[in-house]
Amino acid sequence: MSIQVLIVDDDPALLHALPETVRTRMRDVLVETTDTAHDALKRIAAKDYDAIITDLKMPGMDGLALLNEIRSLRPFTPTLLITGHGEHDLAVQALRGGAYDFIQKPIDRDYFLASLDRAIQVYQLRRQVEEQRHALARHAEELELQVDARTRELVEANAAKDAALSRSRDEIIQRTHAEEALQRLNEQLEQRVIERTRELMKLNTELV
Repeated sequence: MSIQVLIVDDDPALLHALPETVRTRMRDVLVETTDTAHDALKRIAAKDYDAIITDLKMPGMDGLALLNEIRSLRPFTPTLLITGHGEHDLAVQALRGGAYDFIQKPIDRDYFLASLDRAIQVYQLRRQVEEQRHALARHAEELELQVDARTRELVEANAAKDAALSRSRDEIIQRTHAEEALQRLNEQLEQRVIERTRELMKLNTELV
């Protein structure tokens, strides 16, 4: 996945020089440019850039105002502000407002590239952490669904087992009752046979 950077500056010279510097020294980095903060906000709302570079002093909406809007739209996207001579207080204010770093004019290209590279790495690391967090959350949800499904299966299996055991107990009880009834009937028949035998013996004796 390519790295995407947006540069916002109303100075045509810088708007040409900075992208060339980035393209020459940093691989796999796509650079977009715009000369107004309003157009930048449209682009930022539509695309998640890996880093944003903006001039502090611009007509219409300055860098601080743009920074505030960026913080609302993309709170974690690192923003580097380009400051002119004598704008140290504004640069400090920008850092307190959430800027990642400020680049002073005249621009030291090595410092600029190093700061931009760090900003991109930090943002990509944050993005990876967020992706892993979302993946773990999805995995946890899937595990929870699997546990719920397995729990239902176990509950249903236990219910079926209990029903089968209940039927078995009922059958055993019914069989026991039947055996007891049969035993009583046998005992009654045996008693009747004994009594009938006595009667026949008595009758034979009387006949003799």
